[in-house]
Amino acid sequence: MNILAIDTAGKTAAVAVMRDDTLLYEMASNTGLTHSETLLPMVDTALKACGLNVHFAGEVPTQLELSAILDETRGQPIQIPVHTGILRSMQKARYSPEPKGHYGLVLADYAHFTSPIRRYPDLAIHRIMTAQLKGTDKDTMILRYTDFAERASKQASEREVIAMQIERKAEDCYKAEYARRHLGESYEGRISGVTQRGLFIELENGVEGFVPASSLTPSGTMLTEGVRLSDPVSGRNWSLGDTMMITIVRSDVNLGKIDFEVAQPTAK
Repeated sequence: MNILAIDTAGKTAAVAVMRDDTLLYEMASNTGLTHSETLLPMVDTALKACGLNVHFAGEVPTQLELSAILDETRGQPIQIPVHTGILRSMQKARYSPEPKGHYGLVLADYAHFTSPIRRYPDLAIHRIMTAQLKGTDKDTMILRYTDFAERASKQASEREVIAMQIERKAEDCYKAEYARRHLGESYEGRISGVTQRGLFIELENGVEGFVPASSLTPSGTMLTEGVRLSDPVSGRNWSLGDTMMITIVRSDVNLGKIDFEVAQPTAK
């Protein structure tokens, strides 16, 4: 789910876009103008920077449009963050007693049933199919499984989202545990996310940490289109997909949070 957050409580107007628990974009402005003059342009910029209904012909991108983006970025430095971003932007599949189709497979009807020992929806499908194969009449099938399918679909959809969130949090904690064992060590990583506050850097092994903008340059940075931080004084840029050397400086295993800093050049 995409969330647009707007803060106008103080003199500084702020806009942020989040998708589930991930911060995609944030921007703050204190130009001396009224919020009515600055807020709408900020919202427009934020949505465009996050690719929300900007680069597609319709409100929902077609499979061909997404495929074109994947093909265009394949083999490029931004391949991993772009492909990962598209995957995470997909709406989580929901179970339904009615045929809703499958967006990715371009199917009007779709169901899965191959893992009844570990996935409850598959077990539910097995029960319904077994009754059908035994010759249960239509009226009995409707009476027995209409309400069951409705409740099972709702419960399975809710539980799967919770399970996915727990899985991601567990992975973050394991990654933080790994990072804690390597505090002070330096690695090459790739910029996987850009915000006004700083950069998300992903290492080759999948460990991801955050580099605050204050550690990039003392002169301050500017966010451009949600994909680049720039130092207006030195002219340096940090763009999505770029590689950079970082040092692991902090790791909170309980929260699954890892902090990086720009690695200092080694003395020759």
